[in-house]
Amino acid sequence: MIRIVDTPQQWLPKNTFRYPPHQGLNPLIEERAFSYFTTMDIDSDYIYIPIQWTQYHCSSNWGNDTEKIAEIQNWVNELPSKYPGEKFFTVVQYDDGTLVSIDNCKVFASSNSPKSPKAPTQEYIPIPLLSDPHPGSPKETRMNKVGFAGRNDTHPIRKVMCDKLQGIDGYKFAVNLSNGLSEAFRDIIYDSVFGLAPRGYGPTSFRMYETMQMDAIPIYISDVFWLPFADEIDWNKAAILIDENSIDTIPSIVDHLLETGEYENYLEYGRMVYDKYLTWDGTLNQIAKTISK
Repeated sequence: MIRIVDTPQQWLPKNTFRYPPHQGLNPLIEERAFSYFTTMDIDSDYIYIPIQWTQYHCSSNWGNDTEKIAEIQNWVNELPSKYPGEKFFTVVQYDDGTLVSIDNCKVFASSNSPKSPKAPTQEYIPIPLLSDPHPGSPKETRMNKVGFAGRNDTHPIRKVMCDKLQGIDGYKFAVNLSNGLSEAFRDIIYDSVFGLAPRGYGPTSFRMYETMQMDAIPIYISDVFWLPFADEIDWNKAAILIDENSIDTIPSIVDHLLETGEYENYLEYGRMVYDKYLTWDGTLNQIAKTISK
């Protein structure tokens, strides 16, 4: 069994955070990691810090409660003296990361977390931003070339994307819906060959992985590419990666892949990648592989 840091109970809360909407109150990656690493027999040189970062920060004024952050920082500052010479790891979904620096720690993070202070001996390692699979299934014949449903105000890239691509024939959009976003997203992506996955507040998006789960090809648009397991996944075979200044090129890329049939190669590779790496168990297995002896 993997070793676990003795952690105060107040930092181990259950999820009460309903996002994305279809996720409901089901466990997030931190809670699933806690269940996984407290039951799996893993031989590791690393000790697990099981703080439920997302739930704790969301319930602490969205990470703006400086006293509560300082309390965790003071606690982790004592870990080197409590566990001399040891290495640690933790798992975090929260876009701003742990919000504390942790010496000798691998942080498996769904975001590059620019607001989090980082110790010289601390490493942030990308993991996917996952949610539960959507119900339903893809349509056998898809009517949309490209689909998107979501907000356009979480990052300037999203507004630029919408301004440039909305109205193109074969492109289906549902933007800033006050209700029924999950249903609109499913309706559109299950009927689309490609799904737009622009970055949001963080450098990536749930849509990147939801689109792959729904057997469509993500078009990941960002100024910072946060790509998990890049030593094993060739992301240029699984997704279309577009920097913020190249949004205008999307229609020609999409048309070329559709006309040549090359999009089928993306779908085939994406299915393999999703099943092996981008499920809850697939991601946790990859983390276990990284910290195993």
